[in-house]
Amino acid sequence: MQEGTFGPEMSGYTDELLDWESATARGLRSEYRGYASPQFWRKITRDSEDCLGSRCPNYEISYYFLAREEWRQAQLLIVNHSLLASHFALEGRFLPEFSHLVVDEAHRFPEIYHRAFIQDASFAEIQTLCQDIGRRDVDAGSLFQEFRAGLTEILPLQRGAHQRRQTGLSGFAAGERFLEGLGRAGEMLRMRLDDMKSQQDLGFESGAGSGSDAAEESAAAGERMQQSVELVETQSMLNRLAKVQTLVRALLEGPGAEQVFWLSRENDAARGRGERGQTSAGAESEASRADAGSDAAGK
Repeated sequence: MQEGTFGPEMSGYTDELLDWESATARGLRSEYRGYASPQFWRKITRDSEDCLGSRCPNYEISYYFLAREEWRQAQLLIVNHSLLASHFALEGRFLPEFSHLVVDEAHRFPEIYHRAFIQDASFAEIQTLCQDIGRRDVDAGSLFQEFRAGLTEILPLQRGAHQRRQTGLSGFAAGERFLEGLGRAGEMLRMRLDDMKSQQDLGFESGAGSGSDAAEESAAAGERMQQSVELVETQSMLNRLAKVQTLVRALLEGPGAEQVFWLSRENDAARGRGERGQTSAGAESEASRADAGSDAAGK
């Protein structure tokens, strides 16, 4: 908000959101009744994988981390199925440790649990990722176009069609080149991320106890904020790239023993999706379909 880097669609709506933010106790997006575009929400919120944690300049006032501290001190937590499933999908990194669990409406839980392990990506999403990577001097865009053209040729899909893949596409040279290009991009991003973290650490150390005046401190705070934003964007790009790598590798090599992989074409956009779970594909297909309900996790 301070940077003013939101789109023109938010003109006339920011005051309403700021008023809500100053009054809200929990900062939950679901509580906000005003207008905010999806692009705007992406700028002011973070997925757990993109969160900087204690490196974030807003760490001390973050609604999320304040809530987590309350969770940690609680004797009983009541969460919905989706939150509990996300906790397991994130390998236990979301909720505090608990010794007892009670699942209400348990017949609804298997399908919600199953969906928490799904990874998918559309051609449009992959193209956007390649464009973002291309701004950092990696020619991923041309490799993606070659991959897309080759995949469309060897696996043509009619609109609305779905195809489950049980074997890989051995010998698909364009796919292998694209995967190699993603690997190079990942190495570049990891090196950049490590360098940014080192610079941020040096900035924190040099700024501690310096006794600078208010103007210098304000400038330093602005610089730290900008570094944090760049850190988040780079980490987010690396996470998106890792997901695409996983899906492309599953397409080329075939899904693993506990994976299901399929391609679909919806609204003229091909989509690849992979699922990973604790059970076999047969057990996954037997899960009942239902919306999320409420449950209780006891600590």
